[in-house]
Amino acid sequence: MKNTGIILLTVFSIAICAHAQLTITSSTPANFATGVALTTTVSFTFSAALDTTIRYESGYPVGISGPEDDSLIVTGASISGDLRTVSIQVMQRPTTDYVWMVTGARSQSGQDLQIPYMLNYTTSTSYGVRTVSGTVTYPLGNANRAVAGLLNRRIFEDNGRLLIGTNVSTANSYSISNVRSGVFWPVCAIDLNSDGEIDPDLGDAIGFYDPNQDGIPDSIVVGQSNLTNINMTLIVWQPLRARDRLPVVQSLARQFAADAVLKVISTSGETNPNGTCDSWIYMFHSPQRQRNFIVFASSQMTAIDTVESPEFPLEMITIPVNCIDSDSAMAIAERNGGATFRMNNPNASIEMLAGNFFWMMPTDPTRIVWMISYDSPEQDESLTIILDIVTGQVIPVTATPEPIVAKPTTYRILSNYPNPFNAETTIRYQVPATGKVTLEIYNSMGQRIRSLVSAVKPAGKYEAKFNGNGLSSGVYVVRMSTGKSVYQSKMMLIK
Repeated sequence: MKNTGIILLTVFSIAICAHAQLTITSSTPANFATGVALTTTVSFTFSAALDTTIRYESGYPVGISGPEDDSLIVTGASISGDLRTVSIQVMQRPTTDYVWMVTGARSQSGQDLQIPYMLNYTTSTSYGVRTVSGTVTYPLGNANRAVAGLLNRRIFEDNGRLLIGTNVSTANSYSISNVRSGVFWPVCAIDLNSDGEIDPDLGDAIGFYDPNQDGIPDSIVVGQSNLTNINMTLIVWQPLRARDRLPVVQSLARQFAADAVLKVISTSGETNPNGTCDSWIYMFHSPQRQRNFIVFASSQMTAIDTVESPEFPLEMITIPVNCIDSDSAMAIAERNGGATFRMNNPNASIEMLAGNFFWMMPTDPTRIVWMISYDSPEQDESLTIILDIVTGQVIPVTATPEPIVAKPTTYRILSNYPNPFNAETTIRYQVPATGKVTLEIYNSMGQRIRSLVSAVKPAGKYEAKFNGNGLSSGVYVVRMSTGKSVYQSKMMLIK
């Protein structure tokens, strides 16, 4: 998942009990304080002593969310002797607005902090003067435990930052005061499972401003007057098929680039045996802009990421509009060994990928396929099933890596496994005689990004692990140099 504009520093499960609520009686700085010092202490005082047997990742019995970017550096933290005040020492930037949210804590008598606490302050000398207000609807209950705020970018886009926020009232309404002029993306969220973290992957609900209900977050412009009726709905994620939101995905892609064409579809997150997934990634190419980009889609929203530019060969053929959907593809895979694999490997994970992976099928490089990969790390077993993306015909593939001969007679890079991969793969190669071998990874632009091996190797068979963390999705080239010859193989990283 991409960020929501808030980074959660702690994660711990806290069940809601029947006791009276724990509250925060005061904070420092005060809410909407101005001119806050660049080096300061942020503190929260509770109505009762905290249960210090509950420990978060920060090492303190409270779940605190702070700004995500490098505009703030935490230099220390402590808890008072009476166990009621938690303090965080920070260094901050000038003329910057900050938002903190406390989402979890429990008193020694079992009281829970059920209502999040929002703290806004700025190192600038003043705030804005406008108000943004509206309602927050939660179809499955009351939204009075939710929070609402304004982001500087669409939710889940890179570099998104929460600029100002507030609690939702018992009447399911909110009003954000002291708003500056500018363009903002309204959002709302609720920690449904009370684990001190707001994460839709864990069952929490997130919403955003979407007056035309197309699933794409819309912005507001704050200018010379207050804004009202900025209404939002909290939604819990539901699994989708690949084509469920494809029309919206394509519409958003063409808003960014009118000539955008779809090249790759990939599951993002847990994939179910019925061919649904919580979220999907769609990779597009724009010939006019000469760049690739990603659209992310879930049941809650559709968002474009124009920051990451996944790498893949431009000659990859566009995915046809009449491709079979992921549920149909999965049903075929299940009938052709997938169900048996899962029965024998109960904890197996599944990934689905659609595209023209011509380097994997040299006998028919024009074929566009669904690739369904089953993986069981515990048993060290994998199964890959490839289908024609239009007809659903099963294309024979080798379900295990091709063997390396005991006594190699040639230099060779064998297929890395798995391929495609996320985020680690094993590169297997063989050397027929003692000599210097260099194994390197290049991106599709021909730039070297990683050196894996540079050593004298006796004749034999070898493996090298490659981890793609920190790299963009796309095609990468494995290049083996022997001093006299160069050997290459392609692999695809999907994130």
